[in-house]
Amino acid sequence: MQGKGEVVRLEGKNEKKVTQIVRDKLGVAEDNLHRANLQFGKMSESELSQKWGESGHSCRFILTEYEDEVNDLKECLAWLSNPTR
Repeated sequence: MQGKGEVVRLEGKNEKKVTQIVRDKLGVAEDNLHRANLQFGKMSESELSQKWGESGHSCRFILTEYEDEVNDLKECLAWLSNPTR
């Protein structure tokens, strides 16, 4: 059994499964970012700094969180596809 924080070697079937999970999550994250851009994309900087909905977060914070999630998942996919990892 692997402990938390231990590096696990991904090979074959497990590697494909993990890659597919990350791809699926990336698709959802990209959809969320697209919807956020549709909602907030034409806002001024002052409007972006206003709180949105019940989350208590600003529109800019929400956009940044979605952008960061997409970028993180893309980095994961790049790492998974690197044969020298």
